[in-house]
Amino acid sequence: MPKSTIKERKVPVEEAATPVPIAHSIVSVLVLIAVTVAVYGRCAGFDYVHWDDHLHVYQNPYLASFSPANIKRFWSGPYEGLYIPLSYTVYALIARSARMPHFDKAVTSVQTTLSPHPFHAVNIALHLLNVLLVFALLRKLLAGKSKSGVVPAVAGALLFSLHPLQVESVAWISELRGLLCAFFSLASLLAYTSAVTDTKSTIPLTRWTYWVSLVLFALAGLCKPSTVAIPLALLAIDRWAANRPWRSAIASAMPFVLLSIYFVVRTHGAQPVPDRLQVPLWTHPFVAGDAIAFYLAKLVWPLGLTIDYGRKPQIVIGNWWGYATWLVPAALAVVVYRLRRTMPLVVVGSVVTLSMLLPVLGLVAFVYQDYSTVADRYMYLGMLGPALTLAVVLSRLSSRNATIAAGIALVALTAVTVVQVGRWQNSFSLFEYAVRMNPDGYQMRENYGIALKEDGKLDEAVEQYNKGIEIEPGYSRLYNDLGLVELAKGDVNGAIQSFQLCVDREPGFADGHRDLGAAQLQTGQTDAAVVQLKQAVDLEPLEATCHNDYANALLQAGRAQEAAVEYHAALAIDPSMPEALFGLADALVSTGDKAGAEAAALQAIAIEPSLARAHGALARVFDAQGRLQDAVAEYRQAIALAPSDAMMHYNLACAYFNRGDQTDAIPELQQASTLDPNPSYFDGLGQAYLLKGDRNNARSAFEQELRVNPNSTSAKQELAKLRR
Repeated sequence: MPKSTIKERKVPVEEAATPVPIAHSIVSVLVLIAVTVAVYGRCAGFDYVHWDDHLHVYQNPYLASFSPANIKRFWSGPYEGLYIPLSYTVYALIARSARMPHFDKAVTSVQTTLSPHPFHAVNIALHLLNVLLVFALLRKLLAGKSKSGVVPAVAGALLFSLHPLQVESVAWISELRGLLCAFFSLASLLAYTSAVTDTKSTIPLTRWTYWVSLVLFALAGLCKPSTVAIPLALLAIDRWAANRPWRSAIASAMPFVLLSIYFVVRTHGAQPVPDRLQVPLWTHPFVAGDAIAFYLAKLVWPLGLTIDYGRKPQIVIGNWWGYATWLVPAALAVVVYRLRRTMPLVVVGSVVTLSMLLPVLGLVAFVYQDYSTVADRYMYLGMLGPALTLAVVLSRLSSRNATIAAGIALVALTAVTVVQVGRWQNSFSLFEYAVRMNPDGYQMRENYGIALKEDGKLDEAVEQYNKGIEIEPGYSRLYNDLGLVELAKGDVNGAIQSFQLCVDREPGFADGHRDLGAAQLQTGQTDAAVVQLKQAVDLEPLEATCHNDYANALLQAGRAQEAAVEYHAALAIDPSMPEALFGLADALVSTGDKAGAEAAALQAIAIEPSLARAHGALARVFDAQGRLQDAVAEYRQAIALAPSDAMMHYNLACAYFNRGDQTDAIPELQQASTLDPNPSYFDGLGQAYLLKGDRNNARSAFEQELRVNPNSTSAKQELAKLRR
């Protein structure tokens, strides 16, 4: 058999490493655990942030209940433009333990029964596991090349754990998908390194770790598709760490390449890239070079980190520096190339970082570029490269001074990380800082405005929305947010105008149609509201809130049977939605199903005992059943929970009035009309006074009704009778 013509590459022979006592490894692991938990542990008590957390978690209809049908939905196709079924399955599992019996403001400011704390705890646990995997991988790669024991590997793992660029991934619930992907990716790299070490086989088919690596890579791709370029990292490990020929390395990586192609095809088109993000193809390398230069800068000087750098492709290629920043990574590439023989693991580290960043460098357009090409989370797994480089340098220098210098640098980085972690405490702290860092980020102003609104600072929220509109007048959702604040301030007509501006600019925005319809309902434009809310359902058929609001409109329009169908549709998506349950109770009362109505109202109260409207719904059921005493008790309970709810006072008055008890009805009608000068309340008050024979007070009530509604025919007729 002819000898191979491939010549073995000679590499410097290094002194074998001194065996490391097992106790040192145990101590190292404990140190890594203690430091990581100390720095990130407080994240477990943080709240959600209005930065995709609603999309992935607390408004995700498929997390409302853990069922085979809901899990199947994640695996059957993309959800919200993402095919990450394994990540969503993990979200669903966490949601089972995160569910609270009712909304608790002490736990979260977001109106949800899902506590954010278990999700944060899982993020911290995943990051800790990833740190330990990095430590194990560094030990494996440095085996036989370091005389410094475990210190270089510990230092590299600490850099991976504590660098400020890692904060976004750990502190942000929505990036659990990235942490989970990193876990499987790191485990895959570790298994692959074990498989190709000390083997001359073209493909190590007999090594079980090789097949484990392939399975782990597949799982990583089901968590987040950005791991598709990992075969490049495997090639680097194979060639420069295991020192195997190119032919063997390429052959071993081919199954991984085929899996990558599958994930690319599977996710292609799931998130269509808007035309506004397209830039000339020849500029893409400059955008990518600028992104790499940005990450290099943040690696050595990680200050001013934020969630929106505003580094969009149009901005990069619209400035002269966008055509010069690529020189920095190009120069570094030359240095790395020259080190390929003397420090091959530095090449491995560089290729690992590049491969993790490759899908999000801007060589191919992606959706997040609507905010920025660069983001801290994109460097999470790529931080393995700098961690390996630091470990290699420390192992080569093997000096106390180098170790001390690395320790000082890690302490400084940790201080920055501690400050950065605090900015993720809630939406208010996150977006207030984001707006300061990028004043031209109109999307950040939108999110900051939402946080201000939730904090009751309505005027400040309006200021943020108006500034956002000044920056980008075509961004429709700012008008919708503005309308919600106007509603909160009692300006219903102004809100309707803002909502209309929103849907005119973006007809496919379901929330805009839904909010417009809800506002129209408040002004009695029932038919128009039904049209808008039906459109919202058509646009978002899997959104429980859309079905619920449409049902409310149908019920107000007197179409109780159709309303009941829509309430059931909402409950099929979210069985624990109290609004749909007490709405269903009202609809069933109208259709004559009083037993079903009572059951629905009681279920709503069981889910949210402090919800006044649920008690009001049960009171209306009791009223329809002729159980006046029970109805009054429930109305009183509802009023105790929401004393300023005019409708509840009016309904209680109606319960008295319909049984001929004007004496008890009148105080409730007076209170209702004081809280809300509604023409119906004044009309009811006038009728109650008439039945009591009090013509003067009746006249006054009808006159007040006319002042509120000059076109009230009934008030005019009653006043005409009183003048006779």
